[in-house]
Amino acid sequence: QQQIEQHVQPNILRIGIYQGSNRSDLLPEIIKGYYDVMLVSYQTLSSEFTKRYDNVEGVQKKSKQESIFDVPFFRIVLDEAHTIRSSRTKAFKAVNVVDA
Repeated sequence: QQQIEQHVQPNILRIGIYQGSNRSDLLPEIIKGYYDVMLVSYQTLSSEFTKRYDNVEGVQKKSKQESIFDVPFFRIVLDEAHTIRSSRTKAFKAVNVVDA
């Protein structure tokens, strides 16, 4: 967020941060496309993946509740992408389930 704020003029982009226990409260705004940039940590994405999917392949849904994985994104930018270099990690699998 600091890097975006440093390089973009104020009030140009709407930045959402998907974190914390109330993160699902942001979903209606995210789905409507309110935010221009959505920031999500690998840890949060992995946590959502665990809640949403039964198996590690991300195929079988165990929850029908809306989640970040239901939102179609135009583009994903992965900072610190070395975090997901191993295809066996939950973070790697979670990133691969994101609709973009």
